[in-house]
Amino acid sequence: MWFRYCVAAMALAVSMNCTSFAASNKPIKIVVSASTHEPYLFEDGDHGLTIDLLLAMNNVQSDFRFVLKRIPAKRVFQSIEQNWTDIVMWDNPVWGWKLKHNIMISHPLNAEKDRFIALKSSTRQQDYFDDFSGKRIVLVNGYHYQFREKDNDKWFEDPQYLPIFVKTELAALKMLITERGDIAVVSESTLNWFVYSNPDNKNKLLTSERYDREYERYFIVPQKAQISSAQVNAILETLSELKILNELYAKYGLNAPTY
Repeated sequence: MWFRYCVAAMALAVSMNCTSFAASNKPIKIVVSASTHEPYLFEDGDHGLTIDLLLAMNNVQSDFRFVLKRIPAKRVFQSIEQNWTDIVMWDNPVWGWKLKHNIMISHPLNAEKDRFIALKSSTRQQDYFDDFSGKRIVLVNGYHYQFREKDNDKWFEDPQYLPIFVKTELAALKMLITERGDIAVVSESTLNWFVYSNPDNKNKLLTSERYDREYERYFIVPQKAQISSAQVNAILETLSELKILNELYAKYGLNAPTY
């Protein structure tokens, strides 16, 4: 593994044509923001695909040193505007980013779908997800939901549509299991991880056939950052070519992107 990293690092340094490392003999520190979102980043902040992927990105090149800074989802724009962090991980340009942010995006890190989830019962079928009135809807604070944006007035004016906010999608699923919520909106990656790590709960959940939205996640790279989206892409391509992405994603039950 380490031999592969060394070979890749030499090849990547040439392809990126970066002079900063040669001039200063010191890698440029890039602070990466990510929020808790299992299995990308777990609540303890010490493990998850985010940790593993940034470590691999550091190991295959010497021009940049990627350092994680955990930021709540609702603070992600502030983290860039106030220079707390340099780039953002697992985000999407349509989730509230403005022209003033002047951003670029990397290759997609994964493809995702958000599903509606409820507890199974003898009386619940797929039509349970057709009407949310009178039901406790568990959502993650700071996340964007397509179904809510389409009918925004109801969520603010009608008390039947007031949601319950939690910190993570894993917490939303636990709210269902403990019967403190009726419906949660959860990404397939988190749902698959929850079922994998809690097999006893697999048959307790009813998953909607329709999804709230389909999207991809990226590195968001502001143009003011000391790294470009092209340089990020070059690192990701090297990891893909070496099959390292496959190893890292498989560890969390995910399919790695191909470039």
